[in-house]
Amino acid sequence: MDVRVHIALAAGRRSGATSVLLLIILALACRPARSQDLVAGAAAALFAADDPLELTISLDFDPVFGDRAEIRDYQPATLYHTSDSGAQFALDLGIKTRGYYRLHWLDCDIPPLRLNFKKKQVEGTVFEGQNKLKLVTHCRNRSDTFQQYVFQEYLLYRIYNLLTDASFLTRLVEITYVDSRRRHDSITKYGFLIEDEDRMAERNGARLIESRAMIHPEATRRAAMTLLTVFQYMVGNTDWGVSTRHNVRLIYVDATSDIVAVPYDFDWAGIISTPYATPDPQLKLHSVRERRFMGFCRTKDEFAAAFGYLRERQEEILSLFRNFPLLEAKYAERSTEYLEEFYETIGEPKLVRREFDNVCLR
Repeated sequence: MDVRVHIALAAGRRSGATSVLLLIILALACRPARSQDLVAGAAAALFAADDPLELTISLDFDPVFGDRAEIRDYQPATLYHTSDSGAQFALDLGIKTRGYYRLHWLDCDIPPLRLNFKKKQVEGTVFEGQNKLKLVTHCRNRSDTFQQYVFQEYLLYRIYNLLTDASFLTRLVEITYVDSRRRHDSITKYGFLIEDEDRMAERNGARLIESRAMIHPEATRRAAMTLLTVFQYMVGNTDWGVSTRHNVRLIYVDATSDIVAVPYDFDWAGIISTPYATPDPQLKLHSVRERRFMGFCRTKDEFAAAFGYLRERQEEILSLFRNFPLLEAKYAERSTEYLEEFYETIGEPKLVRREFDNVCLR
């Protein structure tokens, strides 16, 4: 159906007769739902490899890292990269801070960044076809712990890549930041680049929904939304919302296809437990480590299908943390234990009823 026909329902859960009425309206508005699969294409060269990319970025530290205003301007910078063949490239680009919490958190020395490339300059480089890219940074210069948080969030993107092509690709980068005015020492840290949202949609043979109109989660493809919500529960992330487009993007193939939600930004997930991550007070959770299923009512068969799909990939998922060479042993062990708790939960009927089936009673 045409995306414009999807009705905007108020965010948040409702109870009683109102809830039933909303579900009836939603069912009428969204039928007939057509099961049309997204077809994933080849990843761009930048995201086709897993090895860390070594980069140097020369920029004026103070006007870039110090810009925490609501509206930020791009500042000039130069990115240096040596290709596998030994060719050296110097790319002019604009760079600015982005985000919200990490941007305004006073202890974040280098907040997340956005890179704006010049299309003609990137031809023939690993950045060919790229325009604007998000860069997840290490935040604190003097804390190795924050470097470990970067690796953990990167691996959460990799998990979701294992589950579905309707996900954001990432590329780990080792960046040396050089102050072009030589007032600050150079900094070498790991971060990762995130696939542009339009390129993600194109790779899936789809288009991004640009409108910010509210679209209820139940107006999206049902099986895909079930998988998304169970994944978010698995990693302990409650910092997302479809209706509000909070850390979620929506894509669709054409006017007759279902909408598919694609999540991003996992730094508040309980599996990572960054020091600035706190649960929404309305959820009444003690910490982000405490899981809460944020999905909607599903049948036992629907839950079983999602659980079975995740069980099939259990060893692949756990091995991402166990075998990632840059992740320190204590973080790898803590993360795998957190994931193993999830698998224990979905294997125990009583726990499934408590954690998932009870959502049908809300």
